[in-house]
Amino acid sequence: MIKNPRSIEFFLQYFNPQSLESNQRISSRVFLRLLYLETKNFWRPTNCRLIDAYTEKANQVDKQNFFSELTIKRYIRSHYFWQTETPKGSFIIDPTGVPIDERTWKIDKNKIIPYFGLQETASGNHKEVYDCAEEFDNWRTRNLPPRFYP
Repeated sequence: MIKNPRSIEFFLQYFNPQSLESNQRISSRVFLRLLYLETKNFWRPTNCRLIDAYTEKANQVDKQNFFSELTIKRYIRSHYFWQTETPKGSFIIDPTGVPIDERTWKIDKNKIIPYFGLQETASGNHKEVYDCAEEFDNWRTRNLPPRFYP
């Protein structure tokens, strides 16, 4: 089992500052550091189901006059992450990460990579997950196709 990294520096290596101006990059880094201090206990691979429990605490963090309220998004019923709006667009905060290798991530948790940045600048599996994400609901369900009966 991978232990939770002890430093925000591990996570900041996955911060994508592309398309952000200098002051927005600084605000983003400050916000991510503050957010980590308040919610770091769940920042580890495969721990995304705890995001609901940390959202209220996360929304109390100083948003640096750049971020709006954090909302939970979900990808099918398998992944949850935060999204917030900025003047530049939707900003993804995904400390628990997305698998970069669909076949081996259950064996090697290092294949699950966090992402912090604008949704439009995400790539690969991250882009697919974030582009297909839906609103979170309290029952953690999704809309089923017509004529689908479980």
